[in-house]
Amino acid sequence: MPEGQDLNEALAVARQLARVDRPLMRQTKQAINRAYAIMGMDQALAEALEIDTRIEGEGMPTKKAFLDIARKEGLRAAIAWRDGRFTGDSNSA
Repeated sequence: MPEGQDLNEALAVARQLARVDRPLMRQTKQAINRAYAIMGMDQALAEALEIDTRIEGEGMPTKKAFLDIARKEGLRAAIAWRDGRFTGDSNSA
């Protein structure tokens, strides 16, 4: 799709979907949701949420260290610490 046409395309699809009988649309959506549930989508989403919560929370030791350095020494120092962990810099521990 050409750049900048995403909204127009989305509106065109929405207009097509709006023409579908509501009960039929509801039943189709239920069938799709059931298929995803059978494939384990509910469990996958729950696991992803749990992992994302742990990652985004301050509970991860490396994230806590990064934030501590950023607060005390500034963002540049925190980024240098983070990058040093992957380059073997002795000041990165």
